[in-house]
Amino acid sequence: MYNFIKLLELMNDKDVNATDLHLKVGLRPAYRINKQLVFFGKEVLTMENMIQILKENFDPKYLKELELNGSFDYGISVGNIRFRLNVFKTQGAIGISARKILEPPSNFDSLNLPSELIEKIIQKQKGLIIISGVAGSGKTTTAAAIIEYINQNLAKRIVTIEDPIEYVFTDNKSFITQREVGIDTPSFERGLRDALRQDPDIIFLGELRDSQSAWIAINAAETGHMVITTIHSDTTTKTIYRIMDMFKEEQRDIVREALMNSMTAIICQKLITSIKTGNLMPVVEIMVSTPTIRGLIRDNDLPKIYEYILNGEYDGMITFGKSLKKLVEEGHITRNMAITLTEHPEELMHTQENKDSGFLW
Repeated sequence: MYNFIKLLELMNDKDVNATDLHLKVGLRPAYRINKQLVFFGKEVLTMENMIQILKENFDPKYLKELELNGSFDYGISVGNIRFRLNVFKTQGAIGISARKILEPPSNFDSLNLPSELIEKIIQKQKGLIIISGVAGSGKTTTAAAIIEYINQNLAKRIVTIEDPIEYVFTDNKSFITQREVGIDTPSFERGLRDALRQDPDIIFLGELRDSQSAWIAINAAETGHMVITTIHSDTTTKTIYRIMDMFKEEQRDIVREALMNSMTAIICQKLITSIKTGNLMPVVEIMVSTPTIRGLIRDNDLPKIYEYILNGEYDGMITFGKSLKKLVEEGHITRNMAITLTEHPEELMHTQENKDSGFLW
């Protein structure tokens, strides 16, 4: 029978160095190594083995959640390594997926993000910063990079509310407390309300999930705090629509006014695999709140936002098209690949593929 903790420990072995572990009844454990799925061991996992893993490693309240909802998220530390887990039902049996969480990124350049632009946004030290993208697009990693930049450079009180905690921060210049929903606080809403009583300069809310947490986050940003959060959406404009759709029709005028006053920036991102290096690289669209952008939000004239992002380079705005153009010029993707990744392929019509050019933000 397999020991779950030992399977996790093996992920960090220098000869394995796996990013993910997958367990399922009826199959051998599988590791993700260099993007390839590699099976481990000789015996398949039995239902008895999986039940033993659940009982030995998870609080009964999570097992109740599994029974009621079919899945739960969990964070666990083994030694100095943190893992993010999703435990789920599958065809009447149990499955577990575990991802190894690395140390917070030390800088934006290591993630191929536009460091100068993001640092300019951070220097405002207030307002709502939303990081959007589809699942698996690196939103949490970008948020962690922002928090770590603040931690390294500014003396700030930072409170995070996460589900689960994915990156563990070591206090440097900042004073950081991290709270996990289900363990340290019963809900995002309660964690946010508590955070406002903890003298925060900066609040990180792992995800905007409903109208209650969104409203508290918007109000916290409107009253002078910096609030960093993530949301599932695939463009900056759709991010605003997504937030508004959380609220009832009769609430939206008030929410629109508050969002207009609190918004600092939206960083929307996708991940592509470089054909040059084989590494994952972000494609970003960045909207910075300006008087014009705020006016468009206030007037509910959101379709015009893209045009202002396109022409807002002076204010630090970037479209997906501009971001893709740089990747094409560097040789990380082809122009045809880039065209499939934007809703505005006209931005790429005159882009030349040049594998020898430099990649500079």
